[in-house]
Amino acid sequence: MPEPTCVRDVQRLSGKVVALNRFMSRSAERCLPFFKKLRKVSNFEWTEDCRKAFEELKRYLSSPHVLSSPLEWEELLIYLSASEQAVSAVLVRVEGGEQKLVFYVSKVLKDAKVRYLNIEKIAYALLLAVRKFRVYLESHQGVVMTDQPLKKILHRPETSGRMLAWSIEISPYYLEYRPRTAIKSQALADFIAECSFSEKQVELGVTPSETVQGERERQPPRDFGWKLYMDGASGARGSGAGIMLKGPEGFKVCYALRLEFSASNNVAKYEALINGMLVAMEVGETDLEVNSDSQLVVNQITGAYQARDPTMLNYLAKVKDIEAELKSQGIMVKYQRIPREENEEADLLSRLSREELEQLPDEVYIQHVNIPTFDKANIVMEVEEGQNWMIPYLEYLERGKLPEDKAKAKKIEARAANYQAEAEEFVRRCDVCQRFANSINVPATPQSSISSPWSFSQWGIDILGPFPKTTGQKKFVIVAVEYFSKWPEAETVPTITARKMIDFVWDSIICRFGIPRVLISDNGRQFDCSAFREFTRNMGIWHKFSSVAHPQTNGQTEITNRAILQGLKKRLDGAKGNWADELNSILWAFRTAPRASTKETPFALAFGTEAVVPIELQVPIHRVQSNDENANSDKLRSNLDALEEVREEAQVRTTAYQQRAARYYNQRVRERSLKVEDLALRNLEATGKRAAVEKLAPT
Repeated sequence: MPEPTCVRDVQRLSGKVVALNRFMSRSAERCLPFFKKLRKVSNFEWTEDCRKAFEELKRYLSSPHVLSSPLEWEELLIYLSASEQAVSAVLVRVEGGEQKLVFYVSKVLKDAKVRYLNIEKIAYALLLAVRKFRVYLESHQGVVMTDQPLKKILHRPETSGRMLAWSIEISPYYLEYRPRTAIKSQALADFIAECSFSEKQVELGVTPSETVQGERERQPPRDFGWKLYMDGASGARGSGAGIMLKGPEGFKVCYALRLEFSASNNVAKYEALINGMLVAMEVGETDLEVNSDSQLVVNQITGAYQARDPTMLNYLAKVKDIEAELKSQGIMVKYQRIPREENEEADLLSRLSREELEQLPDEVYIQHVNIPTFDKANIVMEVEEGQNWMIPYLEYLERGKLPEDKAKAKKIEARAANYQAEAEEFVRRCDVCQRFANSINVPATPQSSISSPWSFSQWGIDILGPFPKTTGQKKFVIVAVEYFSKWPEAETVPTITARKMIDFVWDSIICRFGIPRVLISDNGRQFDCSAFREFTRNMGIWHKFSSVAHPQTNGQTEITNRAILQGLKKRLDGAKGNWADELNSILWAFRTAPRASTKETPFALAFGTEAVVPIELQVPIHRVQSNDENANSDKLRSNLDALEEVREEAQVRTTAYQQRAARYYNQRVRERSLKVEDLALRNLEATGKRAAVEKLAPT
């Protein structure tokens, strides 16, 4: 295979590697130098790194590993690895005590993914493995072999952001997590050794391939050091504590504690220490080194100082209890005092105010402590081993352990799957969950269409604006539309008072088309006031309001508003202050354009004949060319005689159009029946107060 000499050759090589991806260990990392060359197409250069990677690829392909197919119901192992710029996974089956490869998957990390924490990269590798191995995991039990606390991180309740999304996507496959044991396959040993290198090796410029041979010769036991940095502070703005837990291979967890009770500096430091040790215990550390810049706390724990204050004695006893529990699990704990300069991160976390806590990124966990830690009672329910029906379910949910009896295991899996449905039922009955839930946009009732019995008997009215001020300080538009013919009326006004609304209805509707039977508006103060109500009552107009829950009642006017607004935007371009001059042109276009529901123009339904538009004068049509005053009068009378028939046909088309729209709308209806005296939550946005409340308010 010759070396590539141009970008086209590199593209061909990358395509061949992609085709062999599932048969190659960490293919993305092996071919990373090639992929980088594809980003710089204009300046192609085959460097020494590319040459070495190409030669290594040829050596690997000369003796590839043989993949095998899993048997039915066979247990499959998943090994994960992550490097600086790539993540990899391999699916393995065990046959006769020997581990045989089934499938490789590898991916290059780009942009923000390169800056993931090491534990996040491992979780991302598991996500890719689940997506690629989906066919295998649906019919086999998957076992994740890892030396990282992956299960605790993914199943932690406070997990948020991308890790929570990954956890939800991984959860349906019921994976079991086990610590990584001895490698029984040379190919798998190469995969683990070549992909699992430390950040120190990267800084020194040592590549994974250079460390493989030394690892095979030495194979020393890996001793991961867990280090806890903690600090506490008390001031006028309150008390707080900061915790930073560092683990092997870049693992890092940060906590910011807010103490909601009166606390001194020493109390805050003890709170940080106790909560930090509890976090370390939950993560599953192998040993723990506690670092603090507090001379008092460290010397009291080590016995150099004697604690006399009752509060300090209580905290010291709590620390000793946790230490004894850790030692009973074979975990050694070491305390040491460090300079303040080495504890800056924990110190910064402990001094944050309430406002600063809200601005922290998702990677920093925030916890509010309401009472001193030593006051929290340990509630223990004693049960006899083997006599509690919940034990098998808890072991399955917490550790993925199932009984050997297949019938019992199947029963436990099926029952555990129902917990999700039970949780959904609980959320439906939970008051807090409902108040902060997303708004329901699915319609609850079938669509009910509104029709007008005769022309100009039913109008909708609304206000559009504010716009930039124009001549006469006008910045609002009052819009009204007739429900049968879709005839629009509009007027520009400087203010939107009840007097302006009354004048508009009188001048633009009553004086031109007669007194309407029904007038529909929203719940604005201009319409829902004593002056406007008295005006409609005196005129014999039935004034209806569109409800807050169903603003679609006045939807015809809203559609007209949208058409007017779009027309103004298209015609004005940069001259935004001339919008009032263009309003009549837009109304004329709306009146002379056929409507989808009636197939007729509003002008024709109103006056019995079509209006002559400017284009008919530029390109003369028959009625313009053969215009005769005597014959024209006869034709107009004929059109007026047939107007009722035209309106009846338009009414039939409108009814058919509404029925089609209702059928489409009703397909999405999920009925929710409410009875009298039932309690219902009102959407905060519908009250008009949404903009005035904080972001964390209920929906």
